Formats: sequence, C-alpha cells, structure tokens
Amino acid sequence: MAKRFPARMAAAVVVLCAAGAACAPTPPPPGPTRILVTTQLTVCGGVIPPPGQPWCRASRIARDVEIRSGRDVVATGTTDADGRLVVVVPPGRATVSVTDANDYEQCDTVTVTAVENTTTPAVQTCTIQAP
Repeated sequence: MAKRFPARMAAAVVVLCAAGAACAPTPPPPGPTRILVTTQLTVCGGVIPPPGQPWCRASRIARDVEIRSGRDVVATGTTDADGRLVVVVPPGRATVSVTDANDYEQCDTVTVTAVENTTTPAVQTCTIQAP
C-alpha cells in the first residue's frame, strides 16, 4: 500500500497541473506597432541673437506628414501644436516626410525601423536659412 501512495500523489499532481494550465488566462494580444512622429522647425539667421544665444532656433510645429513603407503610403496625419503624432503602421522600415513644406524650407526625410508591438520615435526637421 505504501508504494501506491506516491503513484497516486504523482497522478494527482499531473492532473492538477494539467487542469491549471487549461484554466490559465490567455495572454493579451500584442499591442499595435506605432511610430511617434515629432516635427520641428529650425530657423537659422535672421535677427542677430543676443550674445551667448544660438544662431539657430528650433521649435515644434504642426505639420502634415506621410509615412511610407517602400512605395506604399501606410499612414498620414497632422502633428498637433506640440509637433507630435502617433500613427499605427506595419512593422518594418518606414520613411517619414512632411507633405506641406514651403519652397524655402529644407525638410529631411527620416527613415526608421518600426518594431512590432512597440512605439518607435521619429524626429522630422525642416530648416529655414534666413538671410
């Protein structure tokens, strides 16, 4: 009889473990893949700054942006007054560009790798060279 108790105990442990695994909560689905776009405008030149101040000044600005994956547009939007916009995109390489730039602005195109289930930052800058 003493030999059967360990076998029954082991069987009970196996059954309880299996039942617990079946009742375990399912993990939540993965979160979306996002890009946090920040747009800024840098103005260089113009009024001579006070001594000790930088020649170029940067500020965040609302802009229309476009996010592409290869040749496909995967997201568009307008950044808010703080120059920020969060967009959901497919994972992978993406380029961020401004679509409403003026002729006198030099705007960069930023390339980022959007990592699945995370938010990837991208800072896009337009520069004005004032005389």
